[in-house]
Amino acid sequence: MNKTVVRAIALIIAVALIFGVIALGVSSVFAANEQEQIDASNERIQKENEKKKELEQEKALTAENIEALKKETVEIQAKIDAKNEEIRKINEELEKAQKDLEAAKERSEKQYAAYRERFRVMCEDGSVSYISVILSSKNLMDFVNNVEIAQEISEYDKKIHDEMKAAEEKIEELRKKIQESKETLEKEKEVLDGQQAALLAKQSELEEIKRKLQSDMDAAQKIIDEEYRKQEELKRQMAKKLSKEGDGTTFSGAFRWPTPSCTYITSHFAPQRVNPVTGVLRPHTGTDIGAQYGAQIIAAASGTVKFAAWNGGYGNCVIIDHGGGVSTLYAHMSSISVSAGQYIEAGGQVGKVGSTGNSTGPHLHFEVIINGVAVNPMQYF
Repeated sequence: MNKTVVRAIALIIAVALIFGVIALGVSSVFAANEQEQIDASNERIQKENEKKKELEQEKALTAENIEALKKETVEIQAKIDAKNEEIRKINEELEKAQKDLEAAKERSEKQYAAYRERFRVMCEDGSVSYISVILSSKNLMDFVNNVEIAQEISEYDKKIHDEMKAAEEKIEELRKKIQESKETLEKEKEVLDGQQAALLAKQSELEEIKRKLQSDMDAAQKIIDEEYRKQEELKRQMAKKLSKEGDGTTFSGAFRWPTPSCTYITSHFAPQRVNPVTGVLRPHTGTDIGAQYGAQIIAAASGTVKFAAWNGGYGNCVIIDHGGGVSTLYAHMSSISVSAGQYIEAGGQVGKVGSTGNSTGPHLHFEVIINGVAVNPMQYF
């Protein structure tokens, strides 16, 4: 082989190496750029979640205040009802006293009229007068008796009139006291009505604040949902780019279980699931396998490691390309045992179980990604 051929071969190899390094660098830049966007998105989500949490606390406190006001309003209403009942009863008493007073006045007036008429007849016009009584006396004893009878008649009439007048005055005094009691009750009720109106106004104000807080919470949730949607798109883009960097092989066969020491599934793949960290209803794009902290995680199949670093909410994360547009993702690891660009055999150690990123406890979040779309991993074991 002459020197020209050797130089040509060397040049081709050098160019291939250069382009390979450049391609790896470009792909790494693309992945890093998308990861930066995901990290920025996670920061925005965290900020909105904190804001939403504050709003939820404020809303809960407002709701407690509303319930306290409702309870106080009920108590005030009970007092108002009691006052109304007292006023109703005292009105009945007042009505009875008024009727009694009118009847007493009528009796007194009649008695006084009778007394005056009898006195007039006896003293002025009638056939029987004090003089006639005296003159009709037969003797001194009869005279004394007649005078006493005339006096007794006059005194009896006056006594009856005085008793009726006293009864009338007593009833009038009672009526005045009842009227005063009624006015006092009505003033007390007026105060209670004012308190109730103030409570209802405050309750209405708090209800409006509660509605505003809910509106702000909905707005924060809308931002969170949009950020998650963007993240899903970024992850799909990243998975597609990383898959395109494969060695051209096609994946075939079934996956190995990624945690040999544990098969307990804590959360299945699901189109919608309440996130245990954020409490938000979101798709769950993988299978969560509960395992002890530090338990071994292995590659589900042979392939090339395309990503091995921190990945936002995934924490310590590894993505392996198995060819044919098939990738697997391993998340929340306590430590990573591989590096990007490394080829790993099926069963090789990828890392160890942990609880990094958005996680509530040690477990492996395992995903199967087909052409950038997460699918249910359980159909591939």
